[in-house]
Amino acid sequence: MKTGSIFYKARQEIVDEAVKKQIIELIETIVWYKLPQMTRQEIAAMFGLSELKQTRAYQEIKEEVKEEVKEEVLLEAVPRLLALGLTVKQVAEALNLSVKQVQQVVIEQTSD
Repeated sequence: MKTGSIFYKARQEIVDEAVKKQIIELIETIVWYKLPQMTRQEIAAMFGLSELKQTRAYQEIKEEVKEEVKEEVLLEAVPRLLALGLTVKQVAEALNLSVKQVQQVVIEQTSD
């Protein structure tokens, strides 16, 4: 039986919402424990992509990646804003970063 059908069966056949949630979380925990050895294609085949995207772990990972990308994009803007003549403090305020983060970008830029 595929893991995706286990999720489906748990969602459809278990009436008690608390029990259903606990069973689905247990299944997710077991499956995610096994994931380090699996490729993206194997995971997609095991779950079905729509079911995978609905898991709590997927949502948490997606949010973490989103925040990391956002910060990376902001940090990449620092040298351009400084080149336009803004001060470190102005750049920090404009990008909602700390002065320390902006200064770290300046240090890394000068060491390259």
